[in-house]
Formats: sequence, C-alpha cells, structure tokens
Amino acid sequence: MKGDSLDRRKFLFVFASSLSMAAVNSPVIAFPTSAPGVQAVEDLMQEHGVLGRLLLIYEEGARKLLLDKPGEAMTSIAGATEILINHIQGQHERVEELMIFPVLNRANQLPELVSTLVSQHKAGRDITQDIQDLAAMRADKTETGRAQVARLANSYVRMFRPHALREDTVLYPKLRTMLSATEYGELSEKVKNLESKMKNNGDLSAILGKVDEIETAMGIHDLAKFTS
Repeated sequence: MKGDSLDRRKFLFVFASSLSMAAVNSPVIAFPTSAPGVQAVEDLMQEHGVLGRLLLIYEEGARKLLLDKPGEAMTSIAGATEILINHIQGQHERVEELMIFPVLNRANQLPELVSTLVSQHKAGRDITQDIQDLAAMRADKTETGRAQVARLANSYVRMFRPHALREDTVLYPKLRTMLSATEYGELSEKVKNLESKMKNNGDLSAILGKVDEIETAMGIHDLAKFTS
C-alpha cells in the first residue's frame, strides 16, 4: 500500500512537470477582440441589455397604469421614453442604420431581416413620440388616456423584444462571420467615431444610472423579486 502511494506521487509530479513545460513551449493565442476599437460593435449588442430593461419598465408601467398609482407609472414610462428617444433611437438605431445594415445590404445578406428591422425602427419612433405627447398631456388623468398609453407601451414591448433578440442571435453573428478580424476592427472603429460625433451620445454608465432610478421608483430594481 505504501509503495502504491509513492508511485502515485511520482506519477503526479511527472505529469504536472510535463504540463508546465507544455505551457512554456506553447504559443500565446491572441484573440481578435483585443484589436483596437473592436469593442465598439460589441457595445451595440450590450446596449440591447439597456433596451431590455426599458422594455421591462414599459411592461410594468402599463400594468400599473391600469391598476394603481397611474401618476407614478406615467412618470416612469415618460422617463423610459426619454432614454429610448435620446439614446436607443437617437444613437443606437442610427448607428445600425448608417454603419451595420449597409454592410449586410452590400453583401446581399439577410435582406428581409434588415428591411423588417428598419421598418420596426420607424414604427418604434412613432410609438415613443405618441407616448411622449400623451405624457405631456397628462393622459394618466383619464381612463381613456391611461388605456392609450398602456396599449402603446405594450405594443412597443411586443415589437422590440423579438427585434433585439433577432439582432443578437442572427444579424450580429452573421456580421461577425462575414468580416475578417481586420475588417471587423475597422468597422468598429468607424462605429466608435460616429458615436462620438452624435449629439445624443451619452456615457453608458450614466444611462444605466437613470434606468436604475426608474426601476427603483417602480419597485422592480431588486432582481430577487423576479425569482420564481
């Protein structure tokens, strides 16, 4: 038994030593995401996380508009709408339309999907403008107004939840496979430069701070509350 233990320790020592030598002699793998500017395109997908949280605010706001505290719900929906108009529509969607979709169109890739996404961008802008107008009119003061805002908010959620998911699982992966690492890095640099010139360009952490405030006011900031 003692001999077996010694043999086992010798085997482990030799095995560990061989692994160390292999690590020293192996080439270092450089991933393409380390290229300058490559993060900019990935940030567009990260912004879909912000959109998802705004959709949750719309969803919860629409529910509360029809149940209790419509004034607070309207304030939260109006705050989310401002972020949608200024950041998601004013920057995120414009970058997609100016920089991302044309790359796919020139290569004749996913033409039907791109066409649908552009149409939904326009439809979404119409909805948020209507919500903003109703909020300014204090639509929460009447039953008809509350129903209108709730319907519009739910319509936006129904359209943009699958919209963002389709971009994340179909459009952006297709873009990544179409381009070489160099081309992808160059596109990301162009995206970064365009974003820096946009008047609605805002720091993502500041935008998330505003989202946090709205979620807290609505009582939906604690993720644990969503545990089934």
